[in-house]
Amino acid sequence: MCRRGQTDSQAAQPDVPAGRGRAYSALTALAITARVQPGQKVLINVASGGVGTCTVQIAKILGAEEAGVCSTGNVDMVRSIGSDHVIDYPKDDFTQGELRLDLILDNVASHSFG
Repeated sequence: MCRRGQTDSQAAQPDVPAGRGRAYSALTALAITARVQPGQKVLINVASGGVGTCTVQIAKILGAEEAGVCSTGNVDMVRSIGSDHVIDYPKDDFTQGELRLDLILDNVASHSFG
C-alpha cells in the first residue's frame, strides 16, 4: 500500500480504503479462491485497471508466471509493475496464442473461453 504524498506519482492514488479493497479482491481471487502456487501460469485480463494492477503484483509475490492483457497505451505501465508477459489486446488475441495457462482472471468478462 502507498501513503498519499510519498512521491509525485503517488499523489494521484485513490484513497487508501479504495486501494485496500482492490488489493483484497486480487488477493482473494489468487490466494484464497484459486490457490495459486509458485510456477503456475496466470493470465490477468485488464491488467492495467485498479484490480488488475494489484493482481499482477500479488501474482508475482505468490511466485506465478503472469501474463497481463492491456491496451497499447498501457503496455509500458503493465511491464513496469512486473508482468512477465504483456499482451496488447488490440494487436494480439490472447485466446489464440500459444501460452498455456493454469488460471485466467478475467476482470471484465470480455472474452469467451469455451
